[in-house]
Amino acid sequence: MAPRQDPATSVASQMSADASAATPAVAPPAVVQISFAGANADARATGLQPLPGVTNYLIGNDPSQWHTGIVTYQEVRFHDLYPGIDLVYHTSDQGMLEYDFAIAPGASPSAIRLHFDGADSLRLDGQGDLIAATAGGDIRQHAPTLFQDVGGQRQSVAGHFVLDGDGGAHFAVGTYDPTRELVIDPVVLGFSSYIGGTNSDGGTGVAVDSQNAVYVAGYTYSSDFPTAATNVPYQATRRGIADAFVTKLTADGSQRVYSTYFGGGNVDQALAIAVDSASHAYITGFTYSTDLPTQAKPSQSGPLQSAYQGGLTDAFVTEFSADGASL
Repeated sequence: MAPRQDPATSVASQMSADASAATPAVAPPAVVQISFAGANADARATGLQPLPGVTNYLIGNDPSQWHTGIVTYQEVRFHDLYPGIDLVYHTSDQGMLEYDFAIAPGASPSAIRLHFDGADSLRLDGQGDLIAATAGGDIRQHAPTLFQDVGGQRQSVAGHFVLDGDGGAHFAVGTYDPTRELVIDPVVLGFSSYIGGTNSDGGTGVAVDSQNAVYVAGYTYSSDFPTAATNVPYQATRRGIADAFVTKLTADGSQRVYSTYFGGGNVDQALAIAVDSASHAYITGFTYSTDLPTQAKPSQSGPLQSAYQGGLTDAFVTEFSADGASL
């Protein structure tokens, strides 16, 4: 992680919805930047824990603009972003970028003000997570972790996000020892992973079951979209120009439980997904295909509508078994 060259007044949290697919329902790109309102624009940066090797930036054909021998660090601290409050960028155990606020004894955490530039609206969910709504989907910032070091032991401190009326938020902090440093750790990412092949892929829906397994649905133009997983997929290969897909990940995001294409001979896209108590995934979306797979439950004589009815597209709704291997 290289020190920033500009003042430490913002940390970017981005989510882009792939708009390159030629389907009308793909969401536009969206970027949300978290800025620190009222912060010190001249906060001094210090690199800590140097990493092995250096980075060279040889961009363009003007050597005077090249940068070589750049040292990178495990941690970068911006001193006095607010009075007595340092901003610390660091990498997590999973290699993700995180940031903390280190609040010195006597300093006030109420000085910290986060503003979410680019968000359409902000809300808090039942777990205290802060959710920034955008045209490209929601961006989630998990409820903060607060703690103090007491005798070498981490002692938790109560705290949570509070929304301001101007598109921003601050931290409400419970009782703590003001003679010790307080750390506020807004958890930006639990895990992050690519899902896709060598062409255009987009996720348009996500759901979580009672075991915290994660289900993602969307569209793929890739013929090599990953379907290798613990369970055999319902459909292992792409059938049309673009197929819908459903992928189930373990709760920590480290493995695919199942991953399957779903589609006919034209363009198909899943737009949303839900999961029931039996871990059955339900997807809905649109199809240009006249041969989209249709099937009824064993107790039914046939699906509600077995044939494509024409027009530009038809809607579809599909239920997958818990193992993702059948409808």
